[in-house]
Amino acid sequence: MAGLVGTHMFEAVSYVWGNSVLAEKVLCDYSSSHLRVTTSLLEVLRRLATLPSGPAGRASYWIDGVCINQEDLEERSDQVQKMANIYRRAARVHVFLGAFDSRHSGILESKWFTRRWVIQEAIAAQEVILHFKVDGEWRLLHGWDALRLQVDSLFLKAYNDPVIPPAANFLRDIAGTTRTSWSSIFALMLKFHTAQCMEDSDRLFALNSWCGEGC
Repeated sequence: MAGLVGTHMFEAVSYVWGNSVLAEKVLCDYSSSHLRVTTSLLEVLRRLATLPSGPAGRASYWIDGVCINQEDLEERSDQVQKMANIYRRAARVHVFLGAFDSRHSGILESKWFTRRWVIQEAIAAQEVILHFKVDGEWRLLHGWDALRLQVDSLFLKAYNDPVIPPAANFLRDIAGTTRTSWSSIFALMLKFHTAQCMEDSDRLFALNSWCGEGC
């Protein structure tokens, strides 16, 4: 962790775990060993591998499913407290929204927008790059404003009733929240009360590290 938040440049990844079973294997350490990951993370890793190198070479990525030992409860607990700082220090955050069919509303219904843990990742990000598949082809959006335009356009085409899709709700809720100092964890919990998580205790923990000291 010290290296990540020091001078070492890195980029962070935000995605939906989905099924938590570590069903896939990824070769690492120059093919001398392997790491078990979720099916959704394998898709993310394959996408990252196709991205072009920058002036400084291949980017280094911080991904919870790789950088945190999920079987070590003490390590998981410690890293959870540092999550907001990790995403704040990242040069950029790659957000993976999923795969969609162009015949449907797609991105509007992405499960990413409904998850509680991604809130602090979105708020803390200095720069956001959004990745999603449409009819099997990867697409990119740079920043929340680009996403907002996409969501507004799709919303007008796909919705003829007052139901607000998850994407629109999410963008509304984070508006004005970026880099805001919150004095109360209860204020955050109230604002994002619809965001979901697997464990009840995470309703607090998923927001606590963003709230900061004194909450």
